[in-house]
Amino acid sequence: KYTIQNIIDNPSDFQIVYTQVTKNTDGLQEYYKGNRNPDGTQDSYHVHLSIRKNPGNLTITKTFSGVENLPSTFAIEVKDSAGKLIDTLTLDDASLDGNAYKWTLENLNEDTYTVAETGTDVENMVLSATINVTDNDTDTPETVNKTTAKVKVADNETSTVEITNSYSAADGKLNINKVVTEFANN
Repeated sequence: KYTIQNIIDNPSDFQIVYTQVTKNTDGLQEYYKGNRNPDGTQDSYHVHLSIRKNPGNLTITKTFSGVENLPSTFAIEVKDSAGKLIDTLTLDDASLDGNAYKWTLENLNEDTYTVAETGTDVENMVLSATINVTDNDTDTPETVNKTTAKVKVADNETSTVEITNSYSAADGKLNINKVVTEFANN
């Protein structure tokens, strides 16, 4: 996916990951500054490193209107492409600015994630949900008119999901239309 030249040209895009440290005892004739063991050996350590691109981030914002507060059962589930639950975000986990909630998931592996709202029902209210997704696959945000959307998170990138919920009163009216095709006297 990337070359040594990519790493040299863009070092801030990558990270060094320590994968293993192994202690060895070497039978060396020469030793450095008193590291010699009583039996004449010297301890050494082999450090294994790997270089990988920095993982990506996902920022989710949520605004709402039509109700004073969101339901206490409200949450956002984030799952990876295999369906594994990565996190369940609650209102308590978010930073709040007015009626806008914000969550940031950091260090996500490159993948396509599903973002789904749960617990959105409010008694006697009708929900209209819109989700705007901005990721590195699209030049303009993709809009979904439901409570679930997919977003691609790429290494060293931040993708965004903006959720807007609008609640309106359920009118409670039931319309019944009766169609008569034949009268009893005919």
